[in-house]
Amino acid sequence: ASTAAMAAEIWTLDLENGQQEVLSDDRGSQNPTFSPDGQWIAYNSNLEQVLSIVIQRFPSTGTRYTLGVGIGPVWAPDGDRLYFRDFSRVALRSVALTTERGVPEFGPIEPATVPSPLSRALFRDYDVLPDESFVVVLPEGAASGEFRSRIDVVLNWHAELGRLVPVN
Repeated sequence: ASTAAMAAEIWTLDLENGQQEVLSDDRGSQNPTFSPDGQWIAYNSNLEQVLSIVIQRFPSTGTRYTLGVGIGPVWAPDGDRLYFRDFSRVALRSVALTTERGVPEFGPIEPATVPSPLSRALFRDYDVLPDESFVVVLPEGAASGEFRSRIDVVLNWHAELGRLVPVN
């Protein structure tokens, strides 16, 4: 994706005082996800002109740790593993990590098995369940590789719903 297409930032909002703060200012950040303990955030950064997985403390100390190239990070429920798609966008990977010493320490990157194919989207279309199984959201036709290339817009939605599901 081009830098222009990736012009995004991650912001935080303090709900008590309304203060807003830029968490990532590289104009190419997306797919943020907080660790289960709320102390870390992982996201995609386009700072190096390629989508990389970045991890930093929350609230931010300004120090960022780059895992490597990948898309759509998701924390395991216990926080000891991070899942992400490789740059082909169809294979899921995982890496063990610890943050006990105040900095993330990464294990080797390993393949992860998903029960169905992932789409090739740049956004995260899967999540990790408490038992570390996966739920995957696929667009129509994704399993066969035949994606729909149209969008259906329904005007007068309430009338159409009443026609399809009449209420007696």
